[in-house]
Amino acid sequence: MKTEGLFRFGDFQVDALARTLKRKEEPVALNRRAFDVLLYLVQNPGRVISREELLKNVWSDTFVDENSLAQSISVLRRALAEKPGENSYLVTLPGRGYQFVMPVTAVAQKSLTVVHGEPSRDGNPSGGIVFQQHTVETSVITQERQQSSLPGSQSSSELKWVGALAAVAILVAGIYVWKDFHRTAQKTPSTTSPRRAIAVLGFRNLSGRSDEAWLSTAIAEMLSTELVAGEKLRLVSGEDIARTKLDLPLTDADSLSRDTLRRLHRNLNSDFAVLGSYTVLGDKPETHIRLDVRLQDAAAGETIADVAVTGSEAELFDMVSQAGARLREKLGVEAISPVEVVSIRASTPSNRDAARLYSEGLTRLRLFDAVEAGDLLKQAIAADPKFALAHSALAEAWSTMSFGNNAKQEARQAYDLSSNLSREEKLLVEGRYREMNREFDKAIEIYRALYTLFPDNEDYGLRLAAVQSRGGHAHDALATVEALRRLPPPASDDPRIDLAEAEAWAALSDHKHEAQPLENAVQKARALGARLLLADARQKQCGLFGFYLGQIEDAIKACRESNELHAAAGDDPHAAVGLAVSAVIMMETDAPESIRLFQRALPIFDRVGNESGKATVLLDLGYIYEGEGDIATAEKMERQALASYQRLDDKKGEAKALGNLADYRVDRGDLSRGIQLYEESMQVDPEDTGRTILAHANIAYVHQLQGNLDEAEQGYQEAISGFEKTGEQNSAALVRSMLGNVLLEKADFAGARKFYERALAEDREADEKRQVAEVQLLLAGLALEEGRPEEQEATVRQDINVFQKQNARDSETAAWNLLTRLLLAEAKLPAAKEAIKHASNLAARSQNPEVRWRTAIASAKVETAGKDTGRFAAGIAARKELAAVIAESRQLGYGLVELDARLVLAEIEMKIGHRTEGRAHLTAIEMDAKAKGYNLVAHQAAAARG
Repeated sequence: MKTEGLFRFGDFQVDALARTLKRKEEPVALNRRAFDVLLYLVQNPGRVISREELLKNVWSDTFVDENSLAQSISVLRRALAEKPGENSYLVTLPGRGYQFVMPVTAVAQKSLTVVHGEPSRDGNPSGGIVFQQHTVETSVITQERQQSSLPGSQSSSELKWVGALAAVAILVAGIYVWKDFHRTAQKTPSTTSPRRAIAVLGFRNLSGRSDEAWLSTAIAEMLSTELVAGEKLRLVSGEDIARTKLDLPLTDADSLSRDTLRRLHRNLNSDFAVLGSYTVLGDKPETHIRLDVRLQDAAAGETIADVAVTGSEAELFDMVSQAGARLREKLGVEAISPVEVVSIRASTPSNRDAARLYSEGLTRLRLFDAVEAGDLLKQAIAADPKFALAHSALAEAWSTMSFGNNAKQEARQAYDLSSNLSREEKLLVEGRYREMNREFDKAIEIYRALYTLFPDNEDYGLRLAAVQSRGGHAHDALATVEALRRLPPPASDDPRIDLAEAEAWAALSDHKHEAQPLENAVQKARALGARLLLADARQKQCGLFGFYLGQIEDAIKACRESNELHAAAGDDPHAAVGLAVSAVIMMETDAPESIRLFQRALPIFDRVGNESGKATVLLDLGYIYEGEGDIATAEKMERQALASYQRLDDKKGEAKALGNLADYRVDRGDLSRGIQLYEESMQVDPEDTGRTILAHANIAYVHQLQGNLDEAEQGYQEAISGFEKTGEQNSAALVRSMLGNVLLEKADFAGARKFYERALAEDREADEKRQVAEVQLLLAGLALEEGRPEEQEATVRQDINVFQKQNARDSETAAWNLLTRLLLAEAKLPAAKEAIKHASNLAARSQNPEVRWRTAIASAKVETAGKDTGRFAAGIAARKELAAVIAESRQLGYGLVELDARLVLAEIEMKIGHRTEGRAHLTAIEMDAKAKGYNLVAHQAAAARG
């Protein structure tokens, strides 16, 4: 999302840089979240923007609960003084998203281009980089563009599923427009006169001594730096070489066949290959090394030069310099200047131990072993604290393991120590730092500079496109993709370009356009034999098919192939992600299989050190176990997730896990412990206002269960006010329905209906299907209490279908219980008996005591209903079951459940002939209910007493 520029519409003006909204020069108050939504909307006027696109582009770097967007939209409407139904500025399109319909004029949008600077005074021919600022005025015309429809957020269990999908998607991103789109003013890199490319493949250890194996990577890294000094040759990155070695597969060798060289030319877009061998002779300290280097023409399949140098291990740097100088001469590249020697030295560790540890760390990192790489790189830094590239590599290892704060610190260290590196390496180190620090606009500037300076290096173009997509500039990413396609082949045929295009369409939530470039990437990767790229493309197809296109079978096939390819290559981090993606896809349709896949992914995340991936899987397992009614296991998973978030120092994740644990404690009947955990969650991340208000609302709910209706009502009122201030309207709607329950228990039918109906309207506007069903259930219960059970049966059955589709078992149980009561009120006893069977079967698998108790109460009413309800045996059995409910609910502090069970027990006593005892109980119930404000139960007891 652009952070500069002025946008005018109607009487309003938005200043993106100053983050202000004005109406006729008068400031309009707007909270941070609502302002971010407004800014994105005015940057995309006339286009239908899905909820998902807004969440991804506006809040991609922070936790946002599922209600935040609708709440911010509500705040925004009020700030624009838009009356209900007016839609002068903003239109809500149910099931599709939002559309800003007022014409917008963009003024003074700024962009940066990069030009070569003048040579510096010290004679450095690399000079500097000059960022030139341009101002462009454009008139943005409102125009409708069709978008693919996306389902809206759906309520409690579905929201958890969406949350799981989002968390897995974070993991995928951490390990990796159309023709007439609006182009911002920026310099397009030239693709003329590409430099010759060289790939240093590594060196064979002929001595067979394992303690000298590190020299292969060390020599390759040093020789690479020597060859590309002066920027006359383009270097194929070590990461690309490592991937291709796994694809082909290749091992270190003295020479390559003509066919293999041609495949390298095609797969790596490399003109030359450098490889060879080394022999270590003698024992320390008299160790000597013979280094044999071979230069081969990858396109022609011929050997150009053989170079041999010898020397002591202490002279390794000089040996590599000699070999590099002779290879440069063969390639017709001028000798290295004294100035370039400085940057070469800065790119090399200062001592043997640091060189060995850094080389071993790089090798492990390129073989997907971030844990071992991290340990080795930390030791390398201890041996040479000022070596910038070791800090940068350690930052990548930390990032792979999702230790974001550690990664940022190391990336910053690398940046601070990079002053003596070459211009190219210096920019690359800074780009990585800005990206890890989520300074996307700065990262875009850096990668654009690299791609402008080195337009023949597609890696820099791919990095630029990736960070543009992540940083809210997906349209610019598509422009970068088009520039990459104009590179000469084989670079222009690289499957990674198609993957970059797919990522940009995904950032725009245009999943229909995302499908074709992904398929193109799959086909190209198959043709190249690029197994890891094929695995990446199939993994992205898995998510696209499963989450957005509804092609579950295709998704499963894509995931399976991706997982197999990653596992075969030893790419455990991606294999674990693939398993997690598969598991999320199966959550709604096959919970046991989803659990099995998550359990396979969990130890892999643990082994590769991906703590964030581990925490996410544990959270998702908790969701599934909760949905299956296994609250005890769900709580166990949540506690393990909490420990992971604490190790990561992830306060938002920690607060979320504590809140979930509080939910589970309440579900299991431990109300006091639930309140304690809600309070802890607020203390961990007090700046998260939305979560803090939600915790207060949950505490109010516990007070309601305990029978403290006045405290519950006050807590709900405060929560509603808080959510309305933050613009979180969906959360306000949820709490409104809970407040309606309190008023119903106080026998304030009119007040309850008012809150229910407002909540229902808001949930319908937000397309919250499950929450709509929940509120409809409450209104049906109110109608029953008002003596109007007729015409409610059809609605409740529809709600049951919603709960079944979303695997919301406890809600489904409550719906069957209410249907039972409705049918009894209409004297439909056989149907009531059938309904209570469904409720009882579901309740038997629930670990929520209130669900079991409510079902037992409804069952007792059915057992003693009808003309033959006076049967003594049925009454005795029901009394025994109700007595157990009363004792348990009293022990756990469920005040309303206890009163309801006592009421039904007294009614049964009246039916089986114990009228004196029954009347006495009803009188006691009426008095106890009145004392606590349960006026509805008090009225029911008085009516039953007659």
